[in-house]
Amino acid sequence: MKTARTTMKNVLKYPIFLFFIKIFKILGYLYLKNSKRLEAVEFYQKSLKFDPNDFETWIEYASLQEHYDIKISLEAYEKALEVINQRRNDKNEQILNKMEEIKPELLNNIGVLKMKMEKFEESQTSLQKALEICTKSEEPRIENGFCKVNNYYYYFFFFFFFFLP
Repeated sequence: MKTARTTMKNVLKYPIFLFFIKIFKILGYLYLKNSKRLEAVEFYQKSLKFDPNDFETWIEYASLQEHYDIKISLEAYEKALEVINQRRNDKNEQILNKMEEIKPELLNNIGVLKMKMEKFEESQTSLQKALEICTKSEEPRIENGFCKVNNYYYYFFFFFFFFLP
């Protein structure tokens, strides 16, 4: 693993081309897997600077930031959602499917972070949108707090029911 990180860092010394941008993401992932979160944050930030339309990196970065700053984490999850909404007309069907599969989880994470920030009405809105996606899918199933969408299970916080009028 150390050799892979060293090799990737050496490659970054050369002029940056589009395919090098992914190296930042890979380095972020490698540092994260080696429990070096601060270094991972640094490389995810670099990756996003050069490719701000990579929704997967926004999600990884947001998840990582939950350990440090929930406001930054929330902003990153919201940016990921914004990118997904902007890419609705993507021609790649595999990417479209992936974006739709992760959208309920993304909305759930946004709702939970807003709840932690005591923004209860905003939290409720996000959580309700996530639940709506689950119940509108081709095979909606909600069992024991989990929602199954396209063979993926998502756990939803149903606290928002307490805030309903």
